Amino acid sequence: MNKLKSVSTQIIGLLAVGIIAYSVCLFLFVHSELNKGFKENYEVSIQKQQDSVQERIDEILNSLNNITDWIYEEFNEDYGDYDPQELSATVCAYGTKMFKAGSIAIYDTHGNLISNPSYGHDATASFVAQTINGTKTKNIVKEGKDIVAVSARPLSFEGRNVGCVVARTVVTTDAFIKELSDFMELEFTVFDGNTRVYTSISGMKDTTISNPELIRRAMAGESVLIEAKINGVPFLTNYYPLKDNNGQTLTVFFLGQELANVQNGAKGAGSTFAALGVAVKNSDGTIRSTEDVLLDSIDALAAM
Repeated sequence: MNKLKSVSTQIIGLLAVGIIAYSVCLFLFVHSELNKGFKENYEVSIQKQQDSVQERIDEILNSLNNITDWIYEEFNEDYGDYDPQELSATVCAYGTKMFKAGSIAIYDTHGNLISNPSYGHDATASFVAQTINGTKTKNIVKEGKDIVAVSARPLSFEGRNVGCVVARTVVTTDAFIKELSDFMELEFTVFDGNTRVYTSISGMKDTTISNPELIRRAMAGESVLIEAKINGVPFLTNYYPLKDNNGQTLTVFFLGQELANVQNGAKGAGSTFAALGVAVKNSDGTIRSTEDVLLDSIDALAAM
């Protein structure tokens, strides 16, 4: 009889251990899947935020386009009643103040600047040349370290060409970076070559990337989603090419999130283990091995 009871006790013990082991494995699987799910969600979110950056650039371009369209209408109506330089001064003063354009420049049919240089002048001769020849253009260009939005269109009066207008605004400014970084809740960086010329990451402006291969790949047209360290801090990052309207890569933009913030999104997955008094992370924040968590969980459950 005692022998039978002993066997029954052993069977029950084995079943209990099996149930405990199964439960722990299930918990670990759920924890792992949640961690993976949160990370994949961040990856998708970071890639989608490229659209937010492009939408803001398009807004700037459309605003400039509204300026050049308005100046076109003013010239078409009033060119015959005013001296060209006087008319240019009026529309440039109003345009820079009311539309908040960075600069507005008006040229005659020979490409000579007729507006006051204090309102701006176009450094891109190609825009002036092609616009005088009848091409309406809006695009982004790279000038030095900056990305500049440009809108240009021919000016006419009574059906004849009388020159062109070019409106410009520097896109990449510290204010632009902060605005988008706050909106997206991501770190945002603009590169010039391998150098971070604008960034929301504290202390990293004008520093050089430690892995220039990421820039090379992005400049070649690839969106590089990768875990990388920035100033010793692990990030989930996306290095991607900024292209103009002709598909030409101008520079590289970076969007990223500290990996610790991504992992914190899955904190709820460890609450079950916390209730058992079992840690799922090491002191440095890394996930403990499955074996260690399994053994600690079995001990905790057995002690209940």
